Amino acid sequence: MKILSRQLVTLLVCICMFTSTLYADNTISADEIDSILATIPEESALPVWPQARELAGLGDGYEDALTLKLEGATPAETVAVAYALMSLGAQRDAALKLEELIKNKQAPLERRFDACAVLGSEGGGYAKARLRSMLKSKELEEMIKVKVAEALWQLSYAPAALTALTEIAQNSDNVLVAEEAVLTLGRIGRFSEAREMLAELAKNPGRNGQEAALLLKLDDEYTLHAETDDFAEELIGEVVEQIRTRYAFDTTDPDEAEQLKSRNLASIAAKKLVRSIDDFNDYLDEEDYQEMLNSMHGDYGGIGAYVGMREELFTVLSPMWGKPAFKAGLKAMDVIIEIDGEDITDMELSKIIQLLKGKPGSEVTVKVVRAGWDEPREVVIQRDLITLPMLYSQMLPGNIGYILLTGFQDDPDRRVSTSSELHQALIELLGQGMEGLILDLRNNPGGLLSEAVKVSEEFLERNKLIVYSKGKISKQRNYESRILGDPTFTGPMVVLVNGGSASASEIVSGALRDHKRATLVGTKTYGKGSVQMLMPVEATGGNTRLKLTIAKYYLPNGECIHGRDKGIKPHVEQEEPEFSGPERKLRIKQLENRDIAVWLESNFDANKDQFIAAMEFDNNDPAAYPGFDELYAQLVTAYPGIELDKDMVRRVLRSTLFNFIRESRGLDTMPVDIQASEALQRAILIMGDKLGALPDVPVYNTFKDKFNEVMVAEQDGAEANDEAQGKAEVAEKVAE
Repeated sequence: MKILSRQLVTLLVCICMFTSTLYADNTISADEIDSILATIPEESALPVWPQARELAGLGDGYEDALTLKLEGATPAETVAVAYALMSLGAQRDAALKLEELIKNKQAPLERRFDACAVLGSEGGGYAKARLRSMLKSKELEEMIKVKVAEALWQLSYAPAALTALTEIAQNSDNVLVAEEAVLTLGRIGRFSEAREMLAELAKNPGRNGQEAALLLKLDDEYTLHAETDDFAEELIGEVVEQIRTRYAFDTTDPDEAEQLKSRNLASIAAKKLVRSIDDFNDYLDEEDYQEMLNSMHGDYGGIGAYVGMREELFTVLSPMWGKPAFKAGLKAMDVIIEIDGEDITDMELSKIIQLLKGKPGSEVTVKVVRAGWDEPREVVIQRDLITLPMLYSQMLPGNIGYILLTGFQDDPDRRVSTSSELHQALIELLGQGMEGLILDLRNNPGGLLSEAVKVSEEFLERNKLIVYSKGKISKQRNYESRILGDPTFTGPMVVLVNGGSASASEIVSGALRDHKRATLVGTKTYGKGSVQMLMPVEATGGNTRLKLTIAKYYLPNGECIHGRDKGIKPHVEQEEPEFSGPERKLRIKQLENRDIAVWLESNFDANKDQFIAAMEFDNNDPAAYPGFDELYAQLVTAYPGIELDKDMVRRVLRSTLFNFIRESRGLDTMPVDIQASEALQRAILIMGDKLGALPDVPVYNTFKDKFNEVMVAEQDGAEANDEAQGKAEVAEKVAE
């Protein structure tokens, strides 16, 4: 009983301590809010926006305390607190209180206007619904309806808002209300509906007449600028005409004559023009547009191989295990010279890939050149739908989870998505005792924004801002994404990024960085974050399309990630080591001649367990690979012009074996090679610091000492910078 009593007392003490701490935190929050609210002016004509912004600046964690302040608040306090809550993502309670204020006929008119303005500037989907409902109300005064309509237009460009403003402007019996509706139409740029009414209003003296005149003047200047600024049109037209009339083309070359047609020259100019502004803009001519439609509609299959151009030859870089190319016998570095009897040696890569695509189950015949063959051979491949793994995951030593995302995708047919696969992988790793996570987004080209949001939700707390967009054309392109659910994993994180991390990868890594949720390691990301629209071009009768960036994405800290010089800089920069000249030559030879791959094909099955064990950890010892000396001697004989050493050959063998195991044998046991990636090694060491220590395992011990020296030097440098910055700040204060 005494033991039980002690335990009970201990529990009560803990509860009291927790309660007192919680009470203290809540008291601090309430005191800070009260001190700001105390400065709000009593006069309804004075603005409350400085206090509203100050409340919003308190940041996340104050939402509950702010919500409590809505009860019993004055109209001015309601406006300020609701603004702060909506800025922090707590939309519903704030919107309802603002709606209540807007409908309250006893409240000062200015504060009711303020409430409409907050909904129009900070509201989301719920605010739109409430504004629509109020606009239909028969109880709401006309002047308030003008402000409600303006707010609704700001949020969604809803036709109902435009209709309401026009009807009030034309039919209201209250002159002041009608004038306000007319001015509102001018403020939102609807001069086609308001111009005549604005012209009449501009004849009147006073503030409303002056504003109407100013709005008309601004619209006239804009229209004049748009009509007279035709320099670009004149310049391009003159250049095209001079080329067509004066360029000395080869009259015997029909291709050159075709190229010089006005339509073709204009298409070239359009492509160059839009791409010079943004690499992701494009002008799609009739052929480009049709190809895009073909790729988007219907079920199209492929051969299942990584391909590319090598020495201007269309080359199979690696067939995917179990896919059609693999089953048909294609191998890495096979060169394809014909597809279904069509010579492709001078064809663009995109055109070649289109020829390889087709209906699943259909056949395609390719003519292949391979090292060791006396002459090209024809290979028949049966196309199939190609699906790739959305992620790889494994547990590293020390309860460190590792997840590699290959993209941000959603496949409704298979009922899988990147976020659902990630969630399952996290659950499995947590079940295995995961304490920290390394999320690998290197060379991840991105994908769906919706999946980037859902992936972020696995790690960030509710209401955290993930990303927002800003554009010129439509409020529909200006929106923000926030966390709606609770995170699956809340432990320490490191995110790996590099120059191949783009779009959705940058949104996720940027959100995790800005909310201090993860340490980023690697090199600067690509810099792709844009919303694009495909618009028909009237000059071609709508047969071509302009793909234009109409909005850009911004991270929670306000940083734009889109642009040639943009991208996200990681906390810890760690590049992968460059290959020496001899090693680069050897790697190229292996791509061309496949010496090591052929040797592995002959030796792997008989020594499978030893090869897999060496892949997991070889202690930098060439002898870990069965038959290594035989391979080394073979390569020395084959390449007398390359200065080979055994460690170099070991590294090249290791990288070849890694792909061989995973792709040629279909074994997903090694999604990442710890020994080959210094960025991953650095991430593991950083994770070790977050968790307290790394286990004493050979694969970690090989790089601990190397990076410890680097990390100490970086820490010394950071401290020196902090000291210098501190001295500079002191000097500035003294100077002041």
